[in-house]
Parts: sequence; structure tokens; C-alpha cells
Amino acid sequence: MQLHNPLKRFAFCLLLIAPLHGLFAQGCTNSIKNPNGFTTPDTLGNVKVISNCSYTNEYSAVGPSIAGRSYRFTLSGSSAYITVHEGTSDGPIIAYGPSPVTATATVSDFLFAHWTWDSECTFVVGCKTSKVKLLLDCTPPAATVTVEDSCSINAFFLSVNISDYGDGTGSDIIHTVDNGTPDTLFAAPLGVSLIGPFPLGNRWMLP
Repeated sequence: MQLHNPLKRFAFCLLLIAPLHGLFAQGCTNSIKNPNGFTTPDTLGNVKVISNCSYTNEYSAVGPSIAGRSYRFTLSGSSAYITVHEGTSDGPIIAYGPSPVTATATVSDFLFAHWTWDSECTFVVGCKTSKVKLLLDCTPPAATVTVEDSCSINAFFLSVNISDYGDGTGSDIIHTVDNGTPDTLFAAPLGVSLIGPFPLGNRWMLP
């Protein structure tokens, strides 16, 4: 009489199946670059067209990226597969899958999106539209405002200290005096910016 142990047999099957799953979880690497150069994502989170004609045997460079930020790549059409490498066109793969694909940059460098028809890295004749979008988490810039009197000229200044850009890569300071026409200091740097001088008695507002 021979006894069988179903538990041992089941465990052996698991060992055979697990490695096979990893074999199929791979991205694609193409060798044709289109377009030349690189595409810079819109810092305000708007969708940016990479190319109006990307073929499924090409790749595109996007960046420079910001470490820790996420980028969503899309390729038009009913069948589209995207693999995102980081650093170089054949560098580490940080994301892959059917369009759309979201990749989070691990370092501030360039991202390389490889366009294919499917997960088998198939090329099918016909071009598609490729796009990228910087995903924002709605973190506003951080700033404080203090009033600095200047008695010698009978006026005052606003000291605006920007400590963080939040989701953005820069900030503008917009202010009005006595409900007048808004005035803007474009591309204000991190740290203190002085706005003014304003005559004593004026009312100012930062929207």
C-alpha cells in the first residue's frame, strides 16, 4: 500500500510556477529615438505632447525629471504598451505596462519612454501620439510676509520670504495697492524678496 502526501505535491508546484511569473514581468527596450533631443514636461501639470507620430519600435527622452515626482505617459490607440527607463535609454526600468503608465523618478535625471504594441515588444506599422504629464499633488508654495518701515523716505516695504515652491519649480508674487492694477514679480527666488516702496497710508494685498 502506497500513501501520497498532497501537501508536498502542492508545494512543489508552487516552486515551479513562481519563477515563470517573473519571466513575463519585463519591459521593452527599443533602439530608435524619436524625436531628437528631449521633451520637458509642463511644470503646471498640463499634458505635453511628445510626438504626434511615435512608432511602436521607438523611444523618447523626457526631462529633466524631479526625484520623487510622478509622470504619466500615454500612447494613443486601442493597443499600446510603455516601458520607462531611467538615466539612459537602456537604464533601469522603473515602470511598464499598458498605456497609460505612471513612473516615479528615483533621481533627478532623464526618463526614456519606449513605445511598443504589447508586452511582447511587438512592432506594428502605424504611428501614434505620445504624451507626458507631470502629476501634481496640489502642494502650494510656502511663504510669509512682513512689513518693513522705512521712515527716512516715509514709506514701507513688503518682505516676502518664500521657503518652498510646493509642487512648482518657481513662484510669482502678485500684489495690488489700494485695489489698483495687480503688479507681478515674476520668477521670485527662494528666500526674501522686497516689494515696494509704498507710501505710508497705502493698503496692499497679496491675492
